[in-house]
Amino acid sequence: MAEPGDGVIHLLFTGGTISMRQSAEAGGAVPALDGAALVGLAPELAAVGQISIEDWGRFPASHMGLDRLWALRNRVAEVASSGTVRGIVVTHGTDTLEETAYLLARTLDPAIPVVVTGAMRTSEDERWDGPRNLVESARVAGEAESRGRGTMVVFHGTVLSGLEAVKTDAGEVDTFLAPRAAPLGAVAGGLVRYAAGARAAAPLPTFPHALDARVAMVSAVVGDRGALADAARESHDGLVLVAFGRG
Repeated sequence: MAEPGDGVIHLLFTGGTISMRQSAEAGGAVPALDGAALVGLAPELAAVGQISIEDWGRFPASHMGLDRLWALRNRVAEVASSGTVRGIVVTHGTDTLEETAYLLARTLDPAIPVVVTGAMRTSEDERWDGPRNLVESARVAGEAESRGRGTMVVFHGTVLSGLEAVKTDAGEVDTFLAPRAAPLGAVAGGLVRYAAGARAAAPLPTFPHALDARVAMVSAVVGDRGALADAARESHDGLVLVAFGRG
């Protein structure tokens, strides 16, 4: 594979279901495949363009804590600003993929397209969706019309804004949708097609350079007297209250 260079699509692997295989020792599926192995299982990548591979990590989605998430954001920003790539693909576990995509969309310059993807099936499943998602994500990342569109999520042939993508089902391969917005585009027959007027939202003008504040999220439910919210206020720097209707 090529080293990062002009016109290269950089594939940054972080683990997740797309890299998983069953482990008798672990009693379930665990991240096992590195970037080279995944690329080898997706031969159509050869027709997409010149690629480079980076094994940034091999984590399940639940292990993507705030420190690791911010470090990933900084690494993607470093690659994007290097002047050596035309697009970046980040593979990620699906359970926290939308949080990562949102952070990247809010804090990165949208000039270089960044595509976040993964899989809902492991590599040992005959319905494994990893190769398709990886190839289609690389197509989107390398597409000239993707420049300026910022961070996107590509799953099952659908191109979604990184700000809007949400995992909606724990079992279906087309789980990622944008409930509040239309898809940005689609990948079909090896071609990337964008909807008219689909543009990236501008990143935040200012944002913290670390995710070190302790913020709790508490949902209000019927009969709740606020005990959890009161406790969170005592031990955290901030509180997000998921309340009823208009509060």
